[in-house]
Amino acid sequence: MSYDLKTYRMPGLTGRGLGLSVSVLETDMARKILEPIVNSQLGMNEFRQHRYDIHPSFTPLHTNTSAVTATGAQRSVQLFMESVEEENLNQKSASLRGSLNCATLAYARDYRSELRSPLTVSLQLQAALESPHMQDSKAFVFTDSQALKHQAELSTKRFMAVQPRGLLEGVPVAIKDSINAVPYATTGGTEVFGQDHSAEKDATVVSRLRAAGAMVLGKTNMHEIGIGVTGANPHYGHCLNPWDTDFLAGGSSGGSAAAVASGICPVAIGSDGGGSVRIPAAFCGVVGLKPTWGRISSAGTLSVCDTVDHLGPIGASVDDVALAYATIAGPDPLYGPSCHQPFPHLSNYFKADLTGLKIGIYKPWFDHADKAIVAACREAVKVLESLGAEIVPVIIEGLEDMRLAHAVTIMTEMLSSVEQPHRETPERFNDDTRMLLAFARLFRSTDYVKAQRVRTRAIAQHEALYAKVDMLVTPATGALPPRRPKGSKVALDLGQMTEIMRFSINDNLVGMPAITLPVKLSGDGLPIGLQLHAGPWQEHVLLRTARSLESALRFNATHRPPHFFDFA
Repeated sequence: MSYDLKTYRMPGLTGRGLGLSVSVLETDMARKILEPIVNSQLGMNEFRQHRYDIHPSFTPLHTNTSAVTATGAQRSVQLFMESVEEENLNQKSASLRGSLNCATLAYARDYRSELRSPLTVSLQLQAALESPHMQDSKAFVFTDSQALKHQAELSTKRFMAVQPRGLLEGVPVAIKDSINAVPYATTGGTEVFGQDHSAEKDATVVSRLRAAGAMVLGKTNMHEIGIGVTGANPHYGHCLNPWDTDFLAGGSSGGSAAAVASGICPVAIGSDGGGSVRIPAAFCGVVGLKPTWGRISSAGTLSVCDTVDHLGPIGASVDDVALAYATIAGPDPLYGPSCHQPFPHLSNYFKADLTGLKIGIYKPWFDHADKAIVAACREAVKVLESLGAEIVPVIIEGLEDMRLAHAVTIMTEMLSSVEQPHRETPERFNDDTRMLLAFARLFRSTDYVKAQRVRTRAIAQHEALYAKVDMLVTPATGALPPRRPKGSKVALDLGQMTEIMRFSINDNLVGMPAITLPVKLSGDGLPIGLQLHAGPWQEHVLLRTARSLESALRFNATHRPPHFFDFA
C-alpha cells in the first residue's frame, strides 16, 4: 500500500467569518444540507466506504507482557534514584555515565547546602509570577501566593529537620488546568466547568508529587477543553511562546510547556489526547513524554476523551522528565486502567551507547513536514546513528484511516462530555470549539464503531512493527508554531491543525508511548522537535534514547528563550 496521509488545504476562519460559520452549522437544517460537503472535505465519505471485519477495541489497553519482575522494576527505579542522589551529593561517578542534566537537582543541591531554602525560592517565584512577562505570557490561569508560601514553609522545616521527602522536595511544579489540585478550581480552559468551585481533593498525580515534596505553583493555561493544538484561549488569554511572543505556545498543554521553557519550574504536568503534551513541548523547546495508556493514573482529572487521553510530564530536560515519571507512574486502585501495567522501570537509563538499538523510519511520512523541520530532524537521526543506533526503513499502512479514526474518537468523546452545555448555552464556548463540536455532530454511531475497528487494526500493525524495531522516529510536528491571533480573536484552520498533529495522533489511538525533545532552532529562532515512538510499556527505552541524543546535541545547554527565569 502506498503512503496515503493527505495534506488538507482548507481556508482558515477567524472573527466574523468563523462566528457566522458556527451559527450556520449549529442549526439542524443547515447541518443536514452541509453534511455531505463537510464530510467530503473531512475525508469521511471515503472512510465510511472502507470495511474492517474485525472486532472493535474500545480502549487501547495493553496486557502486561513485561519480562521484568516487580522486584526488578522497583530495583531499577531505586538504582535510578540512588544515581541521581549520588550526583546530587557528589559527582564522583559522573564520568562513568555523563553528568546529569537535571534542573530539578539544582534546587536539591542548594537546599542541602543551605545556600537557599524553599521559602526564599517561593518568594522569588511569586515575584516572577507577578512580573509583566509572566502576566503577559498567560502561562498560568490560577496561582495562590499563600498556598505557595505554606508549602514552602513546610518544606523548609523538613530540610531543617533533615527529613526531606525526596529529590523533588521544595521543587516547584505546575499543573494543567484539567487536573485537580487543591486549592484551585479545575476549569478545563472553559467557562463551562467549575470556575467557582475549588477542587476538594488532589488528583493522584498531584498527590504523588506532593508526597515527594514538590511545591505546586498553580494551574496552567490550556486550549479550551483540550480540543485545539495552538494554545489560543480568549477565556484566559492566549498562551504565548517564550521564544517569541508573536507566536503561540501550542496546545492543549501550552501553559505547562511555556512555564517550563520560561524557567519558572523544571517540571509540569500536562495531558495528551492527540499530541497535547508533545506538541507544546516541541513548540517551546522542552521535553514532553506521553506514556502508555494507563501508565499514569488519570484519577481526579477532567478527562473529556477518556480512551485517547494520557497524563504526562513536561520537563526542562530528559533527566527532569525521567525523575517526574519515576515519581508519578505506577498502578492506582482509583484508576482501573492503571492496574494492568507492568511495574515502571528505568533499566539501562544511563547507558549512552545505542549499539544494538533498531530505530524505524517511514520515509514518506517522515518527510511530510515543513522543510526546515525535516532537515533538522534528519540531522538528529544522523546523530542517533553516530551513537550506535541502526536506522531501519519501515512501512506503515493506513495512516489516513488512523487519522480519521482518531478524529472521530476524540471529537465524539469530547462532544459527549460537554453535550448538555453545548446544546443549552453554546455561546459559552469559544467559536473554534463550537465549530469543532458542530463537526462532531456530523459523525454517526457507526463511524465511532468503525473507528474502534480501525484502532484494532492499528494496534496489531504497531505491535508487529515494534517486534521488528525498538522504536520509530519522526518529526514532533509537521509545522512550526502558529502566530498569535490579534486581540482576543480565535482562528480555526483545520489544514494547519492537521499539519501540526500529523506525527502525534497514532500514539493516542493505539495507546503507546512517545517522547519529544528539541533538536534545533529554525531560521526564525523557533524550536524544532524530534519525536520517538515505542511499543507498550517501553518508556524506559524512549527515555534512555532521548537522553543520549540530548547529551550529544546539548540543545538546552546552549539555547534559552529571551525571557528566562534562571531559578535552577
